Amino acid sequence: MALAHQCKIDDEQSIAITKRIGNNRNELGTYYMTLAAEISSKDEPSLKAAEKAWKKSAAFFEAGIRTFETISDRPNIALLNSNIGRLLRLYVHSIGIRESKQREKARQVTEEEKMYMYKAIEAYIRAINVLGVRKNYVQIWDSIRDQLCGTYRILATLLQEYPPLAYMSIEEIVDEQRIRHFRTLANRYYDKSLTLIKPDTDVMACLRIHLEQCALKSLEVENISPSTRLRTLASILIKFKDTKPLLDHISSKIDDRKKRKSTSKIIQEQESGTQIPVNLQTRSFQYDDLTKLLGLVMKQTLTTLRNMLLAANSCKKRDPNLIFRLKDLYGKVLSIKINKEQNVDLPERLNELKEAFGYVTDSKLCDMMN
Repeated sequence: MALAHQCKIDDEQSIAITKRIGNNRNELGTYYMTLAAEISSKDEPSLKAAEKAWKKSAAFFEAGIRTFETISDRPNIALLNSNIGRLLRLYVHSIGIRESKQREKARQVTEEEKMYMYKAIEAYIRAINVLGVRKNYVQIWDSIRDQLCGTYRILATLLQEYPPLAYMSIEEIVDEQRIRHFRTLANRYYDKSLTLIKPDTDVMACLRIHLEQCALKSLEVENISPSTRLRTLASILIKFKDTKPLLDHISSKIDDRKKRKSTSKIIQEQESGTQIPVNLQTRSFQYDDLTKLLGLVMKQTLTTLRNMLLAANSCKKRDPNLIFRLKDLYGKVLSIKINKEQNVDLPERLNELKEAFGYVTDSKLCDMMN
């Protein structure tokens, strides 16, 4: 009994000594990290002295982690990993200071900076993984998560403010930003136009706005990843599908005009005694122009579906179910167009599009993209 008690005391003392050694190594790592940051921030820093301090700091932190691992001290292992993350962030900051002083031309993010920022992110993720479930170590978990979020923000800011010019020149980056700004403005004004122009007033203008918005959106699919392209194309398909209320409005207009014209025709024939052809076309409701516009909607819908299928096949993680649905939908819509391609009048074109958008709704493809 006494021997067991003595062993327990020895174990507790051993754990306490191990913790003290781990804490000392952590303090030494923090000391050298602060020293390295101070040296690097000087007007004429000693690169060798700074480098030596960075390495010593990292070595003490790693030794501290190994020490705490022997007693499975999760909180301290996590804290030391987060200190390594902080060390790497400060080291990246020192690289930025050095690069700004050395470069006469525009500052840009170096591969070294990106590499150490990613290593810092890995250190924070390791720390969170060590802690496991948040509820066990709420304060430490939240603190490390905040530092991880801050690291992502710093990396994003660096890439935005000092983009690597190996891919684009400053002029090209400025042009790209202006293009995006103008696209945003164009979309905003298109949306405002749709709130001001009502189908009763000018249904053709509403259709043109939808088409122009889709054309503007289609410019964004260039030079982006297949998965992003797929989502962008899905938003274009939704925009085309959103023209269905316009199609219903046009159909009701046609029915109303047919009734009025038929009534007028009967009265005129009774008065004149001769047969009079029905002309449904008016200045505000041009059947031929509407038929052409709706034909363009059909054509662009097919093109969007085809491009979605190509993008789905190009994705790294191919979704067989999505590809099957896209093939099936594209085949159905294409068969409608082929069967009704010759001499299509306005009512037939409307029915063709309604049928196509019905297939789009039934496929639930747009829901899968969200």
